Amino acid sequence: MKKVSVPCVHCGAPGGRPLWTGREHEYDNTTRDDFTFVRCESCGLVRLDPRPDVSELGTIYPANYYAYNLVSEEPATNPSATDRAKMRMYQRRLLSLLERLGKTGRVRILDVGCADGRLLDWYAASSAGDRLETHGIEMNEEAAAIARRRGHRVVAGRFELDDALEAGAYPILTASDCSICVGTLPALARRRPDAHVLWLDAHGDFNSPDTSGSAFLGGMALAGACGMWDP
Repeated sequence: MKKVSVPCVHCGAPGGRPLWTGREHEYDNTTRDDFTFVRCESCGLVRLDPRPDVSELGTIYPANYYAYNLVSEEPATNPSATDRAKMRMYQRRLLSLLERLGKTGRVRILDVGCADGRLLDWYAASSAGDRLETHGIEMNEEAAAIARRRGHRVVAGRFELDDALEAGAYPILTASDCSICVGTLPALARRRPDAHVLWLDAHGDFNSPDTSGSAFLGGMALAGACGMWDP
């Protein structure tokens, strides 16, 4: 399997302290290679290094990947005890995060690799569900379509920009709001430190969690991308 060593996606520091090593465990026809988790010695983020190259995503996540078909097109009437326990666990985690956020009003949730939307379903079914706007990104079009039919705002694609820049491509990214810059501008700065960004918007988008009255991510996106707060 082709692998690539990449710097920390949060702070850009190379390398890291090895924590543990494991193998792909879900399928026996993907790879038997060992993968190492490392902790960034600059910011503490844990990541795979080296990780599978993006060209191997189809191998790691084959068409029959289990998460692409977790939910039925019909509403679940009798979920298993295991699913009920998992749902309660994830809902408790969400409610804890919202409590720590300490903000009222609408909240947008983005699930990167949302598959067919089961986790977003669970979030929407929580006691905070009426406050949530559920979003997802998923590279499998069929799974993304299932999630969209279940009411989530899901796009099909990858959350990768660095590789396109390294290959000399000219990526064009579109999104429904400005929060996409939290991921794209830092990636651009790492690869093109001499780049200039022209920000055209009716709003400054330079709030932080401490100054925002709504906790709307789109209103804090540029400040987060510039390092004024930690997304």
